Amino acid sequence: MTIAGGIPSTTGLITNAVFDLATHPDQHRHVPIAAIGRRWGFSDAAHFSRLFRSTYGRSPREYRHDSVLAE
Repeated sequence: MTIAGGIPSTTGLITNAVFDLATHPDQHRHVPIAAIGRRWGFSDAAHFSRLFRSTYGRSPREYRHDSVLAE
């Protein structure tokens, strides 16, 4: 999410900050994905998952699985 000249949009910056907080595996390992999305302001779990996938290239579940394996 960028505006002219490749400068990140406000929405893009906020979304990235939310996902940075939402991806801490030690804090959210046993919390349902939908609950994580709701905690960070997404009323629709599917929208949270789609936006997460478009940002990270994988679903929140896949990201969680890979993070647990990396530990």
